[in-house]
Amino acid sequence: MWSRLHMFYLLAAAAVFLALQLYFVVTWDSFYAQHPWPGYAAGILPPFFMSSPKSVPIGCAVLFATSFMLTLIPSARGPWLGIAMWAGVMCAVVAIWLATPTMRNDSNHWPVDLVVNGAMTGAPMLIGRIVGLVYWRVRAGQKLELWVVGAAIATLALAAWFYV
Repeated sequence: MWSRLHMFYLLAAAAVFLALQLYFVVTWDSFYAQHPWPGYAAGILPPFFMSSPKSVPIGCAVLFATSFMLTLIPSARGPWLGIAMWAGVMCAVVAIWLATPTMRNDSNHWPVDLVVNGAMTGAPMLIGRIVGLVYWRVRAGQKLELWVVGAAIATLALAAWFYV
C-alpha cells in the first residue's frame, strides 16, 4: 500500500513542519511569546504553532501551502498521498511534543491534545489538497463533476467559518 512515493511525501511534510517549528523556536521570545492565549502569562507557553493566537494563522498558512505545493508535483495525484502528508506532519508533531518537556508535562490529557493537534493540522492540509487537486483537473482540461465543485466549495466555506 505505501510506496517510496508515499514515504517521500511523509518525509517532505515532516521536514516542512520541523522547519516551521525551528522558525517558532527562533522567533518565539521576540514576538509570539508576547501574545499568549487569554489566561496565560506572557512567555510561559513553549514555542509551538498552537501556543499563541499569532502563531496559529502562520502555522495554518504553512500547512495549507505545504499540502498545496506538494499536490502540484505531477505525481501527487495518487491515492493516499494526502494521508501520507498529514501522517508526516503528525509524526513531526509527536516528535516535537516528546522533545519539549514543557509540552509533554503540561497535561495528562495527551489523547485529547493529540486529537486537537490532528484536527488543527489536518484542516488546512485538507483544504490545500482539495484546492491542488481541483487546480490539476482544471489545468489538465478535465471536466469538473458537480460533486467535486460542491466538495471544494463546502470545504472552503467550512474553512472560512472555522478560521474567521
